[in-house]
Amino acid sequence: MSVRSTDRDEAGMPVERDPRWWRHFGSSALDALVEQAMRDSPSIRSAESRLIEATKYLAGQQGASRYPQVDVGASAKREQLNTAAAGLPMIPNPSPFMLYNTNVSVRYDFDFFGAQRHRVEAKRYEAALRRHQADAARLTLVSNIIAAVVREGRLRDEIDVNDAVLRNRRAVGKMLRERHEIGSVAHRETIDGDSDVDRIEAERAALHAELLKIRFQLAAYAGVPSPESLPRFRLDDLQLPQDLPSTVPSGLVRQRPDILAAEARLHIAGELAGIATANLYPRIELGASIGSSPLALGQLFAGGATIWNIGAQLGAPVFRGGELRAARDAAIAAYDATFEDYRTVVLGALQSVADAMTEIDRDAIALQARRAVAQRQRTVLEMTRRQFENGSSDRLHVLRDEYAYDLARLEMIRVRAARMASTVSFFAAVGGDAYRRD
Repeated sequence: MSVRSTDRDEAGMPVERDPRWWRHFGSSALDALVEQAMRDSPSIRSAESRLIEATKYLAGQQGASRYPQVDVGASAKREQLNTAAAGLPMIPNPSPFMLYNTNVSVRYDFDFFGAQRHRVEAKRYEAALRRHQADAARLTLVSNIIAAVVREGRLRDEIDVNDAVLRNRRAVGKMLRERHEIGSVAHRETIDGDSDVDRIEAERAALHAELLKIRFQLAAYAGVPSPESLPRFRLDDLQLPQDLPSTVPSGLVRQRPDILAAEARLHIAGELAGIATANLYPRIELGASIGSSPLALGQLFAGGATIWNIGAQLGAPVFRGGELRAARDAAIAAYDATFEDYRTVVLGALQSVADAMTEIDRDAIALQARRAVAQRQRTVLEMTRRQFENGSSDRLHVLRDEYAYDLARLEMIRVRAARMASTVSFFAAVGGDAYRRD
């Protein structure tokens, strides 16, 4: 398996993915569990709320840059003038009076050097970043759920085989004690048999404890306090996805949420550098206002009390002690650092895909070998049982071959679960679905 350096397939068509990639495992119970987790998981709800937050900030920034700012003001205040304080002590103080004011003001920043435009784009990429982070949260959640389901299935199958092994060892121990009583076996063999029983019982308790832990972990993923309402899984409930691609287009890997999030961060850093550069240049703003400031409320909208102004304002930095240029240089350095972070994410993604492919190949070979071993042990067991039925073998030989077969089954269960887990890791490494749509 390898990763092809292209974002299109052999026909030159863009690579597409199925967002519900977990359905490749062929379990309706798993599908229902994933849908429940997507709906109720606190981590998903948090990510979606932060996405809404970012989109609202984007909408506000777009409106602020596209349209002029219009403000309305009104005031009413009572005043008392002091003529002596004004240097006119010979004039008596007038009576207190009311002063009313209304005004409408309009301001518009022409944004000749793009500061506002860069702010809008920065908010746009912040919204994109939140969207990709939400996708990453979903991908992580689904991957964790399937991995936990695989572990649960492995544990349940191991417990079943462990129970069979425990019954086998108890039967062997009983038989050895009976033979020891008649002097046909040494006492040490009975001690070894009892030790096997104790060891297997301890392993059984550990398996049950791990299973309980996995069940509560699944409940946390699903957003429920208890696993009682969740379905129970075995390995046979899951289908191993077949015909995984032997090559992965780089365009498929590029759709990983962490890579898209790194791209969004890179764009944000570029826009911040643009803002810092625009701050070095003049700013031109057009403003106008109209209002009324009468002494009587009834004259508030009378033409004689109208006041207005209109004008343009130019502001340009002349000397800031190098602050603005330093800020621009720092923003450029931050962009360079973000670019290297992006490269790190991409390289790590390609490595994780390659590692997952290697694990799939390794586990596939191991599963085939363990299946062959289990089949041979089963053949030996069937032969021994026939010999026992014919009287050419005793019960102890049957029990020992059953034990060997059960151990082979345990190894096959573990390798089978590892093969399933490596497939989950592969789907996670490519960002979800790994199949090309025709």
